[in-house]
Amino acid sequence: MSTAGHVPSQRHGAPTMITPLLDRPRPFGAEVIAVSKVFLHVTRACNLRCDYCYPVCRRAHRRRDDAEDYTRLWPELVALDPRKVILTGGEPLLRPDLFDLLRGLRDADPDHRVLRCLNTNGYLATPELARQLVDWPTRSG
Repeated sequence: MSTAGHVPSQRHGAPTMITPLLDRPRPFGAEVIAVSKVFLHVTRACNLRCDYCYPVCRRAHRRRDDAEDYTRLWPELVALDPRKVILTGGEPLLRPDLFDLLRGLRDADPDHRVLRCLNTNGYLATPELARQLVDWPTRSG
């Protein structure tokens, strides 16, 4: 298997690899299909405790990934050419670096082919945050 395009990552003291999906070995005869949507859980933390939601979101979790992990992930994700990437969780608005994540995804997609979406329960949304998200620049700068 080729290691071209693999980006080493250090998480919890153990080295890991963020492996592009297209580089992974496929069973004989398997087809490669297009990725149309990516639901990316950027946190397990949530401000609500809904019975129908993921049980792991009901417990407090320390943040397990940081912006650097996503900085390495964005180019690989954009290379898959999904129609949209949905940042979800838990509650993504609990991440203090949410706009850094959005900026990183935007900058990794200079042709702006990927639609960036945010899946939130809305309880933390304020008029100011809504304005920031609506006025969020499409292009770098």
